[in-house]
Amino acid sequence: MITVYVANDGEKHPIRLGSAAGTFNGPVDGTPTSNIKAKVSKTNREIGLRPRLVVLSREEEGRVLYRRVPCLTPSKFNSVAIGGTVTYSGKSWTCIGKIAEDY
Repeated sequence: MITVYVANDGEKHPIRLGSAAGTFNGPVDGTPTSNIKAKVSKTNREIGLRPRLVVLSREEEGRVLYRRVPCLTPSKFNSVAIGGTVTYSGKSWTCIGKIAEDY
């Protein structure tokens, strides 16, 4: 699904998300005001916008699972605390890290 990512400067960018990440963030109002797409998997060598991410972890059946999930608004990013528990994809996850927005 394509939705809106609100950058730290207030600019709105299009971003493609899976349904679980969209549910984690909730709805974002507005339409994109920029043609620059936010890309969750952007590397440091690519030009573009990497969104704010939280790194989530949980143990399941003896394995540790990790997910990097974008936060579409600064307020959502600030509301997730490292060491805190969040619900993602219907399950309880622990936030083990946060990655700031990067152009």
